[in-house]
Amino acid sequence: MKKPILIFASIAGSSFAATVDDLTLSVSDGKVTITDCDTAASGELIVPEFIDGNQVVAVAGGLIDGAFINCSGLTSIVLPDSVTSLGNRAFRNCTGITSFSFPPNVSRLENQVLEGCSGLETVNISDATDFISTSAFTGCTSLSSINASASALNYSTKNGVLYNKDETTLIKYPIGKADTSFTVPDGVTGVGVAAFTKAKVIEVTLPEGLLTISATAFLDANQLTTVKIPSTVSSVGPSAFHEASSLTQVIFEGSAPTTINSFQNLPSGAQAIVLPEFVDTFGGEGALFDQLIVTLADVTPVGDGITITSITTTAGSSTITFTADANTTYLVTSSTTLQGFAAVATTPLTVVTDASGNATFEVDASAPKNFFVVEAQP
Repeated sequence: MKKPILIFASIAGSSFAATVDDLTLSVSDGKVTITDCDTAASGELIVPEFIDGNQVVAVAGGLIDGAFINCSGLTSIVLPDSVTSLGNRAFRNCTGITSFSFPPNVSRLENQVLEGCSGLETVNISDATDFISTSAFTGCTSLSSINASASALNYSTKNGVLYNKDETTLIKYPIGKADTSFTVPDGVTGVGVAAFTKAKVIEVTLPEGLLTISATAFLDANQLTTVKIPSTVSSVGPSAFHEASSLTQVIFEGSAPTTINSFQNLPSGAQAIVLPEFVDTFGGEGALFDQLIVTLADVTPVGDGITITSITTTAGSSTITFTADANTTYLVTSSTTLQGFAAVATTPLTVVTDASGNATFEVDASAPKNFFVVEAQP
């Protein structure tokens, strides 16, 4: 009799869908809470609404571990609509999932619910969501898009960035978003807690009309090199720019806002660039403002072959003489904040250089207009 031969077969790249047999369940009064998952589970896991006649309603969390802690072999987790609760750190370190949709009846995204899901690229929040922890997406280093539908009750999204419903507060800029620059939309009055924490963006443009920058808003935003604080900003929260390790210049377009250790642990010599008329609110040139060295903005007129030859102030008016192209018409506009230049209130609003290229215009020295643009007209 021939001896039996035992053959082992291996198929490279094969994977098998995870099943409810990989889960540990807690059942009470016909309701199921998922409390654990075998870390060896792999592939797609689709959880049915009912398991052995009991309805699945929750995924357990914990102070350290959640139900799906370290289930890195799972590539997709689909939960039934019956789920209403997801605990803290419920899906911590599920590094294999690339997209996650919160069930429609989940209203709260708790602390670190998706912490360390480094492969996660897209998150879809439910229409019922009314709370999102500032740490919900901690360590989601590939996250580039957070999505909410138009029918969401409390949130709005544009280009993958999360806002409150009326889009007055920017709540979360995904840390995996690859754009090097981002312009916060007009109408936003607040940047939320941890909104840009660890973001990869190099340049952020903040809108005039912004009022507050919250605590830790740009914490560890290590690629951010410069930022302009609009004149309308009245407060910058604790640690707002803490350890933004590439941030060497903070340009303030108005008076000093209220700060509480907002600019700590920046590169040595990091500067607060301020306008001359506001320098005293920062403590004076050369002072330390929240660990930033107060430096006057360079407002020397440059460009287009225009040279200021003299500025004379007498009897409440300033006469400014410049040299430029001969026999050319120039428009003079002014601004107090280097934004929104408008025609000066005195006449003439336009000046014409003579055959030698010289021209003069006069402004009211008492008017709060400090910066002027002189530009040739076609």
